[in-house]
Amino acid sequence: MLHVVPMFHANAWGIPFSAVVLGCKQILPGREVVNMEVLCRIIAVEKVTFTCGVPTIWMMLFDYLEKEGWHDFSTLKGIASGGSALPRHLLEQFN
Repeated sequence: MLHVVPMFHANAWGIPFSAVVLGCKQILPGREVVNMEVLCRIIAVEKVTFTCGVPTIWMMLFDYLEKEGWHDFSTLKGIASGGSALPRHLLEQFN
C-alpha cells in the first residue's frame, strides 16, 4: 500500500487502518510524493499493489511517464483517486 496523500487528507483517513487489518506493508513517501522519478522507483522497487491519491498526482505521473517512458508497474493492481473527479482521458490511459 503506497500512500500518496498526506495522512491528514480524507483519502488517507481509512486506508492505513484497512491496510493494517489486511496485513499490508505500508509505504509513506513523504515529500518525495511530488517527485515522479522517485514515485516510479518506489512503485517498482517496493512492488506496490495498491495506491491512492488525488487526480493532480495521477496527472503528474502520467505526464512524467509520457515524457520519460513507462516503468515496470506489473505488480500494481489498483489505483484509487479522490478529492475531485478524475479526467476521463486519464482514466482511459491508465486502464
